[in-house]
Amino acid sequence: MASITSEGRSELIALYTAIFNAAPGATNLSEIVLLKESGKSLEEVATFLTGKADFAKVYPALLTADEFTAKLVASMLPAETSADATAWASNWVKSQLASGKGAAFVFASAVQAVRSTNSPDFKPAKDLLANKVDVSTYFSVTKLLSDPDLLDLQNVLTGVSSSSASVTTAKTAVDAIASAASVVTPVAFPLTTGLDTGAKFTGGAGNDTFDGIVTDAAT
Repeated sequence: MASITSEGRSELIALYTAIFNAAPGATNLSEIVLLKESGKSLEEVATFLTGKADFAKVYPALLTADEFTAKLVASMLPAETSADATAWASNWVKSQLASGKGAAFVFASAVQAVRSTNSPDFKPAKDLLANKVDVSTYFSVTKLLSDPDLLDLQNVLTGVSSSSASVTTAKTAVDAIASAASVVTPVAFPLTTGLDTGAKFTGGAGNDTFDGIVTDAAT
């Protein structure tokens, strides 16, 4: 029986969006929900996610600590974040990495801190993360959409910012994706004058067409 709460699921979605800058999709979200329900901590879920091949596409192993930090901070802190707040966040990430903490710890801690902060300096970051979670939830939970391609999942969050208007725009784009996914293209099956069997008579989910030739005269 499912034991995850709405808040617990939102935290997992926030973690996924922070790590990959992408919506998880129903399949990936179900995977990490099961991990959480099995007793894993948020950091342990983050360890699982940072061990995926897709993580190396976003944060390749060749990055220096400074480059990793810059990429993470740019992803989680929008442009309107103050210079002082950005510098503080950058120094915090660097200090954690320098102390031997791994990427999983940094992401899990950053997500929890941003979601719970009451600091006006980090309100833009909190709003940005909340909006990404909102759109991701709409894509992954409301519409139950999935995609194996990381780039496609990242495109779901394209244009999402700290403004509420960006959420409306992104959800409209999700609606278009959902509509396109529901369209089934019919298949045409050209038949021969010989004996056609098996796969040649296996239709799809749409209104398929079977074209044949009648060789016997009508009686």
